[in-house]
Amino acid sequence: MIDKGAHYTELFNNFIFDTPEVQAIIVSDYGGLIIAGERRQDIDMEIVSVLTAVVNPILDVIRNEFAFKKFGTAAFDT
Repeated sequence: MIDKGAHYTELFNNFIFDTPEVQAIIVSDYGGLIIAGERRQDIDMEIVSVLTAVVNPILDVIRNEFAFKKFGTAAFDT
């Protein structure tokens, strides 16, 4: 069986290492439930949680505005 959590962690850590301007990565499902995430060691998880709470309403608007389109993935950069 494949350990998806380990794969997410490795992928996110590689991305964060290769992209210095990225501080944290959060992946959520369509309903807003966080599936996986990773952050730099010097980033406070409380800050990431607050930013997630701030960004979630914006993502709701984006999901509703583009609900008529059928796309598989999207990215939101803050």
